[in-house]
Amino acid sequence: MDPVSLGCGSFGCAYTVEGHPGIVVKITGDSSEAAAANAVIAARARGAVFPGLVRYLCAYAVQDRKVYVLIMEKLLPLPRVDQEWIHDHGDDIVKAARREHTTAAAWAAQIAGGSARVTNVALLIETLRALWRQAGVHWIDLHGGNVLVHPADGRWRIIDLGISNVNPAQRLPRLDAFAEIAAARLGGAP
Repeated sequence: MDPVSLGCGSFGCAYTVEGHPGIVVKITGDSSEAAAANAVIAARARGAVFPGLVRYLCAYAVQDRKVYVLIMEKLLPLPRVDQEWIHDHGDDIVKAARREHTTAAAWAAQIAGGSARVTNVALLIETLRALWRQAGVHWIDLHGGNVLVHPADGRWRIIDLGISNVNPAQRLPRLDAFAEIAAARLGGAP
């Protein structure tokens, strides 16, 4: 079963794996993204809810390498017009999330106006607030490339927590067997 690339970003690449259509495997060099995913997984285990965030299934550090493996649910691409809109309004959404004295719905109405995006903007604001409060993940890199659509409900989901500040620091489980397989495929020693 060979992986099929979904695309690459600044720090990593995402793949689907034949036989597992609802799963994405991301290989990244961003330790903060892996730590954030691990913090979210732990917070969800304690009952935390992140309504506008991809479901991370696991996060691993590869032995003795600055490589991390994240496994998450597969989502769908966001329409280009929405990607561009988020690119233009991402900073406003992050600022609104920091102002907790006003409801997410009120901020969303102000940012998105009368558009159909209001519900999704409120979802992103609520998610950023939950990440900060319930998982200790301070993430502000909101742009159109970091948001996809959930196939079941059509709602927006953040998919990339790269360049995060995680408090407290997270220790990731090590995926030693993966390191041996990857090294063998790359022709090097683990």
